[in-house]
Amino acid sequence: MIPLAEKLLYKLRLDSEKSVSLEDAARFVERSKSRVCQSLSVLVRRGLAEKPDRGHYRITKAGIECFKSGGRVRSGLHDGSKRRPRRGSLRERVWKAARMARKFSVTDLVEIAAQENETSAARGARRYLLALERAGYLKRLKNGPQAASNWKPVSRWALLRDTGPLHPLLMRDGKTVRDRNGQGGTGKPARPAIKGEDFPCG
Repeated sequence: MIPLAEKLLYKLRLDSEKSVSLEDAARFVERSKSRVCQSLSVLVRRGLAEKPDRGHYRITKAGIECFKSGGRVRSGLHDGSKRRPRRGSLRERVWKAARMARKFSVTDLVEIAAQENETSAARGARRYLLALERAGYLKRLKNGPQAASNWKPVSRWALLRDTGPLHPLLMRDGKTVRDRNGQGGTGKPARPAIKGEDFPCG
């Protein structure tokens, strides 16, 4: 299960240049202000967030490092998914960020999930997202109107099949994605997933 505190840490990471009000945080995670306040207090006590003003919260440097390293923050309040994710790899962190963001570009996810020493994070994340797209987990979004003559389109995706917290594995053949989550997953997947099921990439 994804602790509520982790989703709030993600929100603070998105808005790291400013503070986030309790009301904004509650809207983001779609939970009551009292529950959100409890989880934000956990982040503050552990040094992952701070309160610059009453009712406002901001991520700390330790919080940013915790998120990028895939660290778990347990507050006792969860969002309802059934299993805990494994930690470690870039793909695990990209999948976790994608589940929270729902719509994103490579840059969006790398900014949040990559560690400082991962020099090829963007390339690795893009390869993983393309595989997830071919396997039906993601849908490519249409680009908006051209803003300038030198404007270059940026690929963006929406998460279609959120099957659970364990990230889909891209197999060594580079053509198959294996899902390790239980049947049905979470959210509104395009079709039910069966634990151990393989999805061809294309």
